[in-house]
Amino acid sequence: MKDKNIKWLYEELPGLISKGILTQETAQEIKKYYGEPEERNWLRIMLAIFGTLGSILIGSGIILIFAKNWDALSVPARTVLSFTPLIISQVLGIYVILKKRDSMAWKEGVSTFIILAVGAAISLVGQTYNISGDRTVFTLTWMLLIAPLVYIFDAFTPALFYLIGITFWAGFEQSDGGYAVLYWGLLAILIPYIIKAFRNIESNRSVMLLWALSLNLCVSIGIVLEKVLPGLWIVIYSSFFAVLYLLEKAFINKNHSIDRMPFNVVGTIGILVVSILLTFRGFWDHVGWLMYRHEARFNDLAGIVDYILVAILLSAAVYLFIRNLKTKNAFTQIFGFAAILSAICYMAAALIQDGSIPVILYNIYIFALGLSTIVNGIRKKHMGITNGGMLIISALIIVRFFDTEMSFLLKGLSFIAVGIGFIISNAVLIKKQKEVSLDEKAY
Repeated sequence: MKDKNIKWLYEELPGLISKGILTQETAQEIKKYYGEPEERNWLRIMLAIFGTLGSILIGSGIILIFAKNWDALSVPARTVLSFTPLIISQVLGIYVILKKRDSMAWKEGVSTFIILAVGAAISLVGQTYNISGDRTVFTLTWMLLIAPLVYIFDAFTPALFYLIGITFWAGFEQSDGGYAVLYWGLLAILIPYIIKAFRNIESNRSVMLLWALSLNLCVSIGIVLEKVLPGLWIVIYSSFFAVLYLLEKAFINKNHSIDRMPFNVVGTIGILVVSILLTFRGFWDHVGWLMYRHEARFNDLAGIVDYILVAILLSAAVYLFIRNLKTKNAFTQIFGFAAILSAICYMAAALIQDGSIPVILYNIYIFALGLSTIVNGIRKKHMGITNGGMLIISALIIVRFFDTEMSFLLKGLSFIAVGIGFIISNAVLIKKQKEVSLDEKAY
């Protein structure tokens, strides 16, 4: 239930108790069930944003001032100046911990300042004393040094910066011919903080962190995979998005607005995008163990992490799918089936070395997704969901327009059919909404 609805309900409770409709105990049980609605203090959020931006500008300005006269300074002077922002930021950090621990603006701003000061100190000291290193070592050192800030300040900015930083590190490592399996170890440092955010989903910072995490993983998984087994990304990404989609369905049984459901939104979009891509035959060419990559740039040992990732994500997706079967929600089950379908299709394509069967199955799957979304929208009398289902089917027709040898007559008829579907479904919904309105007035 939305916070504003919870507030309204709580305002009604005293009246309901006085009229004998509810007992005091029942009212307490209701409050215990819904919890306290979070006050969205936009002033605090804006202060935190401007505080963070201010810290970034101040830190960047100090570094630029140093850079202007850097070559003219002696080594001791450079060393002192390298550590000065770091010392100032540390003093401010201690002040925030002791005096401003409840201020989101202070915590976000000062932690950002410390992040920049740490990065500047590493690079300036390295330059002054000609310490050898590259972007990979620099990024890894920087991220490891700022990781404790996430827990010390309980702030969103250090966590976001850390997520972005370790993704860049993984990209640098892969592009330099290394192996980025350490990424998962670096991500594990954040797990306690992520679990805390998932349990406290009502908090704005928790929601922002989960948005950042789910979007970050969409990118980083593709970077980190060793790709020794061609096409394994199909199962990994399908399972990942299915887990995201089902996770919130299974463990957060509240009707939040879309902006407060990051896993569900990213999972839904991810399932749709990956499934539409997999309707193209080209993605199924040369996949499976018969096409195993033995070239020197692929590492068999690092590839084991890919298999572990498949096992974990696919097992989690299957578990959540089976758990969701108890709800008998066909709409959720069809979306949650993405991981199982990807595994079946991958096995089929790998065994027969032909993508015909997976392509057919994924075309049927996309159609089923669109149809189930339309049915779900009509049942809920929700025009947006219904039109979303029509858009899914339209997307399928459009990609087939460019992909197959379908005749222009058939393509034209398909577009006309979908267009008529749009009009009819919206007309039906509008009629139902009018009937509901009339019934409410009559009541």
